[in-house]
This record gives sequence, C-alpha cells and structure tokens, in this order.
Amino acid sequence: MDFVGQWRTDVINDTFLNEAIRSEIIIEDKDGIYNNSCKNVCEDQLCDCISTQSGRAVVSFDKKSMKIGSTNSLTLSIDEEPYQDANGKWVMKINGLTYYKQ
Repeated sequence: MDFVGQWRTDVINDTFLNEAIRSEIIIEDKDGIYNNSCKNVCEDQLCDCISTQSGRAVVSFDKKSMKIGSTNSLTLSIDEEPYQDANGKWVMKINGLTYYKQ
C-alpha cells in the first residue's frame, strides 16, 4: 500500500483558531490514525487535536477515498495519490491538504 507511513502537513497558521497547526495521517499495515488540526508545540508528537480518528484504514477500489475506523468511520477524499516529487520526497493530497511522508 503506497499510503503506509507517517504523513504530516506543513505547519499552517490558522487565523480562526489563532494557532500554528498541522494534521497527520499514520498508516501502519491495516490500521490508521487521522489527527486533524493539532497544535505543533508538543515534543515530537502533535497534541490538542480538533479531532482524531483511528481504526482500520481502507482505500476504495478506485483510490478516490480512504475510510479510517469501522462503526463510526471517517471518509477522507484522496485528491492525489502518493507520488515522489522532483526532490524525491513522497507527497499526497487528502481533503485538499498536502501531506509529506516523514
């Protein structure tokens, strides 16, 4: 699965929250974690996220969406599948945000 790994957005200054935030998606084997709009001030981890979802991660057959969780799953839109940019860095676009593989 191309999506396996830890992915984070760049730090964004959110004017509504008046905070420097970032989001991350972690896919390990069949499990996933989605941390949305988190503070970037905690050691090596993100904290105080607006929302968090975890559970089984499933990419749709057409690779247009990814579901994380089972009973109360969250569906994310895959705008661009993972690819390597000109510098060899892995990049993907989910829900309109650009994520970089760590």
